[in-house]
Amino acid sequence: MHQDQPDYQISLVSFESHFDQMLPLMQSHFNEISYHTDYEFAPNKNLYVEAEKQGKMKLFVVKSGDSLIGYSTYFINKHNHVAILQAHQDSIYLKPDYRRHGIGKVLMQFAENIFRSLGVSVVFVSVSDKYDYSDMLIPMGYKSVEKLYARSL
Repeated sequence: MHQDQPDYQISLVSFESHFDQMLPLMQSHFNEISYHTDYEFAPNKNLYVEAEKQGKMKLFVVKSGDSLIGYSTYFINKHNHVAILQAHQDSIYLKPDYRRHGIGKVLMQFAENIFRSLGVSVVFVSVSDKYDYSDMLIPMGYKSVEKLYARSL
């Protein structure tokens, strides 16, 4: 626990019920790390809601009091080549004032505990070059397994 630790709560919630509250944070996240700045920010709410209804998407939120200060979304699917379930982190975001307090680590550990109970074997996390938090992931046991490249067409 870090000195001057903010009060916060982490929970697994419904995407649809939290979408409106999340939208400003999603926009901030997009503005901070996106390479797609020439595209309009327009999250596909229905994609998330439908995936959630199928049990293939989980939303974890971090609140301080009634204020949403962070979130993380994961998509869960069967691996294409081995008989396991895997979770892919779609996004993780904390408001800047709440970073470097260990909250992101606790958020990820909370999600991992849920995934264990669902039978997930592997969690994949992508780290943006614009905000690299590998220094948190490596001590948690995450390993670099591939590089991701993008090209706009």
